[in-house]
Amino acid sequence: MIAEALGKPIGADSATHFADESDIPLWAKSSVAAVQHAGIMQGKDAG
Repeated sequence: MIAEALGKPIGADSATHFADESDIPLWAKSSVAAVQHAGIMQGKDAG
């Protein structure tokens, strides 16, 4: 919902650089990347 409010400006093939990125479903990648790019969600430094 947050990504939709942001307008999801990032494509589905965008990398998130999370250690578990391969576990993110393809349909959710663009939303996760948009929220991460906006600084709303970050991972832990230890991965």
